Amino acid sequence: MFFAVRMRSSARARRRWPISGRQLDPDIDLARLAKDLSIVRKRRFAINNQLTEAGVTAIGVAVRGGTGEPPGALAIAMQTARFTTSLVPDWAEQLSAAVARIETALTPK
Repeated sequence: MFFAVRMRSSARARRRWPISGRQLDPDIDLARLAKDLSIVRKRRFAINNQLTEAGVTAIGVAVRGGTGEPPGALAIAMQTARFTTSLVPDWAEQLSAAVARIETALTPK
């Protein structure tokens, strides 16, 4: 599995996920990355709480293509001050429903 993320120059983000472009930093905590990816796969959505931009929190769901590989994702982002954990299940459900419609539209007829 290859994992690449393009990140802003946030020092906090680089400490947690020190990935630059397509080069994996040798100092990355691969065990932590594997654990976090396992959690994302299990719950089927990801949360980025200020890892790439201070004051911004986002929730995203992968859009799967015909091969099962995700060609993209659908996400919502908000000011962290407006982020409410009690609404995460509803947001994730709504994103997942929208992604299901997108995946259906992407499926060749």
